[in-house]
Amino acid sequence: FTKVSMGMVAAVFPRLMATELFAVQPFVQPAQYVFYRRYLYKSSPLADQRIDDRSNKTTTYSTDPGEGSSSVKETGIKIERELVEASIRKLKWQTSIEAIFSLQAYHGLDMEVLQDDAMKTEIALEVDQELISDCISNAGANVNWDPTDGGEYDSYTPSEKRAHDETLAQALDDAMTEIVKNRYVDRSRIWIAGNPSAVGRLIKLSGNFFQKAGGTNDGSLRKGARFSGTLTGGNRVYEVPWMEDNKFLLGYKGPTFVDAGYVYCPFVPFFVTPRIWDDSLNFEVKKGGLTWYAKKMVVPEMYATVTITSS
Repeated sequence: FTKVSMGMVAAVFPRLMATELFAVQPFVQPAQYVFYRRYLYKSSPLADQRIDDRSNKTTTYSTDPGEGSSSVKETGIKIERELVEASIRKLKWQTSIEAIFSLQAYHGLDMEVLQDDAMKTEIALEVDQELISDCISNAGANVNWDPTDGGEYDSYTPSEKRAHDETLAQALDDAMTEIVKNRYVDRSRIWIAGNPSAVGRLIKLSGNFFQKAGGTNDGSLRKGARFSGTLTGGNRVYEVPWMEDNKFLLGYKGPTFVDAGYVYCPFVPFFVTPRIWDDSLNFEVKKGGLTWYAKKMVVPEMYATVTITSS
């Protein structure tokens, strides 16, 4: 495994957007627990209720210096765990000996290298797509934004149109507020994901609302999701090509692995077989790859969507 696969793991993992957006808890076996943290009251009448639930807010500390320790209210941290089973995703490629020799003769290129690159790119794209789609489906809150302003947009003056376009920023802020008020998290650590059309709406907003990330200008092909820039509040924005035009996803990633809202759990990040010659003497080369991982939404309130209600 080490000789064949470790180089592929190193190649696939940097392509995954999931490692930037979600908590990562590697598995050492196919079925294992995922962990996340809750802050709780330990005293009645709110025993075992979440401190970060607004409806539970109460005074915890003692106001009487002489009060005995048995009367002082108590808080605590609970590390929750849930059993999750990993699933296998497989992919393969095959090509003819003629194609291998022709590509080498005409262009000096190695067919196996190109095919491996396509396979590991597709693995990373599909993992990202599955995890982000899962978060969109299970997000704890949604905010709607109408770009037509009820159908009145076409009649507006240029300045009125610009003013309405900027209300998209307010909708995103409302979605962040839904996350913050439910979980008491750091607003600046909330990220935003949208497809290029949706992110393009942010880029067009006036002022310094959005600062685009610098490009490498090295001529390389950009594949899959990528970091696009930041908002004025420091929130990171990602372009995710396969997301729908009418949807933004916002989520929180904490500083430690137990500050988890959604957990990605690689068991076998990537495995690739050795090159296999077809035993029927068709002179074809085959190769397969797989990834084996689990995923779990543990705190839906850490995620919110903004839905663009019409185009």
